[in-house]
Amino acid sequence: MILFLATYPGTTELSYFLQNGERKSVSAATGVTQGCVLGSILFALGTHPIIVEALDHRTTNNVHAYSIADDTNLAGTPEQTTAAALRLQQLLHSKADLHVKKWDVLLGPDCRDITTDELKDAGLHGEFRIIKTADGGGADVGQHRTEDKGIRLLGAPTGHADYAKTFVADLVDKHAERLEHIEKLATFIDDDTRQGHVQEALLLLWQCARPRIVFLLQIVPYELAPDEFDRSYKDIHTTFCKISNITDDLSDTDDIAHGRIALPFRLGGQGLTNPQHIADSALVATWAGCAGFLSKTAPALQHIAAEVSVNNIPAQGTHSQADATSTDGGPAWGHLSKAWESIRDSSDDGKKLLPMDFSQSASDSHAFPRKGLQRVLSYQVHARNFDTLYAQAPDKVAAAMYSLKSQHALTWRRICPFEPSLQIRSIFCQMRIRQELSLPMPNLKLAHQRKITTTCCAKHHPALEPHHAFDHLMCTAKGNAGGSMYTTHNAVRDTVEKILRRAGCTTVSEPVGELEPHTDAKGKAHELRVDIRADGLRANSTTLLLDTSITHIIGKAKDPASQPQARQGKSHPKANIIKAAETIKDGKYKKAALRAHKEFIPLVMDTYGRMGKPFLKLIKDIADHQAHRTSGAVNAHTQGVHTEEPPPLEFRNKAYLHNIALVHATLINTIMRRVLGHTVTSTRWNGAGHATQAAEFYRNPTAVTSDVEF
Repeated sequence: MILFLATYPGTTELSYFLQNGERKSVSAATGVTQGCVLGSILFALGTHPIIVEALDHRTTNNVHAYSIADDTNLAGTPEQTTAAALRLQQLLHSKADLHVKKWDVLLGPDCRDITTDELKDAGLHGEFRIIKTADGGGADVGQHRTEDKGIRLLGAPTGHADYAKTFVADLVDKHAERLEHIEKLATFIDDDTRQGHVQEALLLLWQCARPRIVFLLQIVPYELAPDEFDRSYKDIHTTFCKISNITDDLSDTDDIAHGRIALPFRLGGQGLTNPQHIADSALVATWAGCAGFLSKTAPALQHIAAEVSVNNIPAQGTHSQADATSTDGGPAWGHLSKAWESIRDSSDDGKKLLPMDFSQSASDSHAFPRKGLQRVLSYQVHARNFDTLYAQAPDKVAAAMYSLKSQHALTWRRICPFEPSLQIRSIFCQMRIRQELSLPMPNLKLAHQRKITTTCCAKHHPALEPHHAFDHLMCTAKGNAGGSMYTTHNAVRDTVEKILRRAGCTTVSEPVGELEPHTDAKGKAHELRVDIRADGLRANSTTLLLDTSITHIIGKAKDPASQPQARQGKSHPKANIIKAAETIKDGKYKKAALRAHKEFIPLVMDTYGRMGKPFLKLIKDIADHQAHRTSGAVNAHTQGVHTEEPPPLEFRNKAYLHNIALVHATLINTIMRRVLGHTVTSTRWNGAGHATQAAEFYRNPTAVTSDVEF
């Protein structure tokens, strides 16, 4: 309520642009503010009582209204619908100062003709478009459609199949133009930072471009316009490759990499869903959510699941609807029943989710899960695709897929980088995409081609093959121009400490004397010092001792020239590297912490973003603590009351994802700085002077001439 009052304190300024580009503004004392996310819902709440009043009359009581935002659709007989439209027009003007811009009139095949003059004589104002369906271009369920006729209702094409196909093609063309702007955002060089905005472009691509295609699949069958839908995905895929600068390295024959791009984030993909994969799920889920309601509330749609002409549906008592002769008609131009049965035939889980035949799908007598149905059905398809790719992938790629599909490994891609700590340099974003898709780094590739001698570890050796070189860099402790593995460890440790302090906890870095020294078998004492001591998080005032560990999915090889093996197998992991590191940390600190009456938590994650369960649990506890502080929730510990009001889950979830994204941003920035600095030079002094030149490897993958001695 406070936010609402602050947003609408009085008169606000609305901006607009003239044809010459000049910006103007006007003062507005009514309506919603410009760009308000609550605009649509506030408009709907304001107009809903007016629509109800317009239909609450003896001359309009059989008219049905269906609205979404500022689009309202009236259905009924010509006389009653015209009367309802007139009453709605008058009430909108008198009570909300709103005017109707245009009227689209769709006449069913059995409806009498209606002319524009008739509507004007009735008192209606605005533009009129009348679409007749009596000659075969019908828009009702079950009719044959042989002409390119149709109308857009509630954002969806209704009418002839060719109209729907053209509708999809037009939207794909419009979206292609918008994708060009997203691509320009990534490649535009800012004067201050001298880099583009790749992180923001990737977020827009996932948050804006992808949902548009998913929405189309919810209302238009894929089989109706397969070329157009495939073109839409190709446009998004191409834009993603240009933003990430991986076009030259992503081979057309690399089915595994292409398949991983089409997987959702929760399965370690890039979140750019292929329309072919979710077409049936999107269409069926939309149908399941509305068919039962429409068949019950709209008399004209009581046979909405019929796959025959409405005029040919047998009367009750003669024979069942299922015995009627099927035609090419039916819901969604006859494609819905095919999609329904395709899901049922795909797996046993499909039969459990859709337990009845399509002809019974609109009946209330059969209950099946409607809420979240599309998400569940789509996940089943994606999970099968993941299993196929996982079985075909080499050991190293499979190990990367295993880590990336873990909980919150790709959360950084979902969070808007609104603060500097969440921002990742564009070059580092592009490098991270290459790491996730197991593509070679251009600078490592060029170093290998030039046979540069590197001093990244104790043994000098020529630059390794790009993939091998990356794995080797992640495991070596010696520093280069971008730092060492300890740089990443320390940066993640500092980020966790900052998160704790933001939540109101007291922290100490590398505290001395917290634990008793450890005595080895020879009787020699060794000091035990954790990374962080934290107080104020637990309700019982328990002190937390935290120790960080950053591991890699590839085993460390003693000889850098030998190829290290993946520490996680394909079907059965050879070793859970996260659990193994946690076991080592627990064995070193846990018993000593218990003797000191303190709680030890190992903070383990790998270089692909997979975090151990204790690490995630700590982040969630911190978020819960932040939510209580932010919401001002009263409890027995703060105000001596015996009742406790939990904070809204939105507060905790937002803080939880934000904190995880902070850790990931730190991990990515430090790792990619190490990789970038490695091939600039073999020494820290020289590397700092040529960091800008190293960036050219990622702005332009071609060879960069250099006189620097390696």
